[in-house]
Amino acid sequence: MRFAIGKQNRDYLIEQLDKALESTPVVEVTISDPAPEKMPMLALWRSWMDSTSKWINQTKSARKIIEAGGRVYEYDFNPEDAHVFFTNARIPNGANGRRKSWALRASKNGVEIATRGERYHALEQHQAWMIDRCIPHINPASSEYRDAYMEQNT
Repeated sequence: MRFAIGKQNRDYLIEQLDKALESTPVVEVTISDPAPEKMPMLALWRSWMDSTSKWINQTKSARKIIEAGGRVYEYDFNPEDAHVFFTNARIPNGANGRRKSWALRASKNGVEIATRGERYHALEQHQAWMIDRCIPHINPASSEYRDAYMEQNT
């Protein structure tokens, strides 16, 4: 028997399992989750910025600030620093000269939104950069980035 179970018919499944257990001591049941949600490009980018900032800090590539008096301050490169830095490096500025946003909808403050192609290209470039440096990172099979990759390469 095979069932698709929801809240409305779960009691029926239990009845069927009870009936089956009357004739056999063990019933094998397989439960599969619904299709997983695809990871959005922004979520993947943020994950990679976390991996990148950890690598930068581990390799002592921390940012240094030198004051006019010659004092040097060093601080950890956090994921937000990585997001701003690498977005500026990987996505061209908007027509207004400001950094484009990874948001999917325009906000009220006039920030220009990066296109899907620009976001894909930024991820592609950054992944190559991470691979060159052996930075561990995730690349889920079910993601918006993987879908765009398949569209480009099939």
